Amino acid sequence: YQAYLRGTEQLYPPERMPVVRALQGQRAEVDDMEVRHPDRTIPLQVSGSPIWDDQGQLMYAIAAFSDISELKKKEAELIEARQKAEDASRTKGEFLANMSHEIRTPMNAILGLNHLLQKTDLNPKQRDYVHKAQVASQNLLAIINDILDFSKIEAGKLTMEEIDFDLNQVINNLSNLLSIKAHEKGLELIFNVKPHVPSQLRGDPLRLEQVLLNLANNALKFTTQGEVEVSGDLVALHEDRVELRFCVRDTGIGMSLEQQQRLFQAFSQADTSTTRRYGGTGLGLIISKRLVEMMGGEITVESSPDQGSRFFFTVQFERQQAKPQSVMVLPQRLTGLKVLVVDDHQVVLDVVRDYLQGFSFEVHTVSSGRAALHRLQTSQQQHDQFGLLLVDWKMPDMNGFEVIRQARDLFASEQQPRMILMTAYGREDVLQQADQEGLDGLILKPITPSLLYDAIIQSFGHPTPETPSEQPLSLITGLEHLQGARILLVEDNEINQQVARELLEAEGMIVTIAAHGKAALEQLAQWQRQDLDLILMDLQMPIMDGYETTRQIRALPAWNSLPIVAMTADAVAGIREQVLASGMDDYVTKPIQLQELFLTLQRWLAPQAPIPAEPVIARPQPTELLLSGLDTSAALSRLAGNQSLYLRLLQQFAHDYHDFGSALRLSLSQSAPEEVTHQVHTFKGAAGNLGMQTLFQAATHLESQQPKTPEREAALNALERELQSVLAVLEQLPQAISPDAPPVLQIDRKTALAQLKMALEHFDPAAEDLVAPLASYWPSDELRPLQQAIADFDFEAAQALLQTLEATAPEASA
Repeated sequence: YQAYLRGTEQLYPPERMPVVRALQGQRAEVDDMEVRHPDRTIPLQVSGSPIWDDQGQLMYAIAAFSDISELKKKEAELIEARQKAEDASRTKGEFLANMSHEIRTPMNAILGLNHLLQKTDLNPKQRDYVHKAQVASQNLLAIINDILDFSKIEAGKLTMEEIDFDLNQVINNLSNLLSIKAHEKGLELIFNVKPHVPSQLRGDPLRLEQVLLNLANNALKFTTQGEVEVSGDLVALHEDRVELRFCVRDTGIGMSLEQQQRLFQAFSQADTSTTRRYGGTGLGLIISKRLVEMMGGEITVESSPDQGSRFFFTVQFERQQAKPQSVMVLPQRLTGLKVLVVDDHQVVLDVVRDYLQGFSFEVHTVSSGRAALHRLQTSQQQHDQFGLLLVDWKMPDMNGFEVIRQARDLFASEQQPRMILMTAYGREDVLQQADQEGLDGLILKPITPSLLYDAIIQSFGHPTPETPSEQPLSLITGLEHLQGARILLVEDNEINQQVARELLEAEGMIVTIAAHGKAALEQLAQWQRQDLDLILMDLQMPIMDGYETTRQIRALPAWNSLPIVAMTADAVAGIREQVLASGMDDYVTKPIQLQELFLTLQRWLAPQAPIPAEPVIARPQPTELLLSGLDTSAALSRLAGNQSLYLRLLQQFAHDYHDFGSALRLSLSQSAPEEVTHQVHTFKGAAGNLGMQTLFQAATHLESQQPKTPEREAALNALERELQSVLAVLEQLPQAISPDAPPVLQIDRKTALAQLKMALEHFDPAAEDLVAPLASYWPSDELRPLQQAIADFDFEAAQALLQTLEATAPEASA
């Protein structure tokens, strides 16, 4: 030991020596000592133990030396393995970001071009193909999102937002996303969030919506008849937080116990056979499980074969403290209102009753139209009348319209209750009939508390406040202040350039393109600040990427306050932080979602006159647009009063359907009844939306006739006569404004010319659509050669014709 001590005393102070400490009466152990052997250095674990006699006196110490070479080797291997794992995780994260971008870039092109293609002149078969391609693309994008979400979770890259949100808005969004699929399958979709559940919460609403959407989509996929119910209830309420419990219930095929045990495993599905009927990645439930756990809850399932399934999960959110919880309070005069609800579906009755009782109403329910009429008659005889009637449209004994008509006959006009129709079908004929019947309100199922509240308030003549997030965004109307805005699009992908440019130019914006960051800087060097309103910046580009380009732009005093919005296909956590840190103001994701894009542009483009040098002519009120035989008031109400858009749609209708009768007869001669049905239905919807009531009724009558009958031939002849009458009116466009009304103008002449010039320079067929705004300045016969040149793809001739038009501009437009 002394020899050992002498060899190591310079490396290890004596007080650290286990034997020295043992001689002092302490037990000690170290594992970082070494002994030098001629061949190698041996790592040692040294321990020292004191030995005491019976009287408790220290007798001597025992030292034990253990060769721990193998242990040290394994420790080194573990350290190396951990380093490799960390390197791999970092590489995986970088790969994930690149993969996200590379996958989403072509998806952006596919979805965007499909959207643009749907706006072109397609025959019914082509339109069907394009629609199916769009649906398939959306499904592929959902699969990609699942894979990326799972990768982010595995890499620990998924983070949860902490923002204020309204639970009612989450439910409304969910309703919008699911209702079409439920309608297509003939299923009843029910939302049942208890009235006492707090709505003003703080957390990640998108992740909550993702879990609910995943579970509800699964329920719809595995259910062929019956219902799907999404319910929410309160588990615990604390001063600063709340625990909620959601349930998604269906009446579908159910699962065995063995299938349930495989549910929450990655890439696992209940049916793994090669003949399975239902697709999917097998990632949705594992992603939902991880998200629920990240929100402080857990997820479980109850199911039996052929008995449906119920998925439960709990989540925790903070409560918003800055503002009071929103409460849907009705006017005092409506408190205690007596309401009769009519629906043949018992669960719907129960849910609507709970909602209405939460509004302090006296609620009665019946399950058929005849029972409703009997209850109304009885209440009238007892002088205890109902103040509100809520009736489902589709019921077995009589539909909602029949119930309402007979109910009106029971009362004098001043004693009639308010009557609201509930329907899961947003069909044109149902909406048209509801308008003709003069109902007090209409609610599209699935019914949520906020939709029910708004419908009741409006039926009694009270306005309903709307928050910006609840206001529907039209992709054509309501964006007037964006028209004339000058956008620099910095994007290297040519297809993405085309998609983004056409989407923006369709709304009246002027777009210049730069293929990379360096080109953008060169473009800015030629401009003044007033020449540009906003930059849309791709992030990953050759020569100079979006981050470096933004940093250099911000270093230029003239451009350091210009709004810059990133366009990125990256879907990994941290992108938002990187975007903001580089000096950008906001970002939108690819594939481009039109609503997200235009909402973002609205945030950063302040309302202004597009070209201050030229006055903007005011748009007439809807009542000033007079077209013989057309209900222009109803049509304009659907278009938010946008007369310019209405005129363009009428011109498009005249172009698309000028030979509609002949096309129908050709389909009939080719024995294609399904094609005829589709053509008539599409035509009917277009006519109805544009206020062509007589034509709409003629198409409805034709649609109801049996094939190869004299009645159908007569109906077709009547439709052709009415169509010719409408087309004769449309030939007078755009001079269809009343004499006292100012001319219609969607965008000013200079902006319209600039857009058309740019399209012609790019040999863009969409230039044909850009001729329409010029109709406010030049007679249609002068514009016709220009339109024909574009239609013939003779863009050089079109440019020459446009120059001639400019040289002969009418004085009125100067």
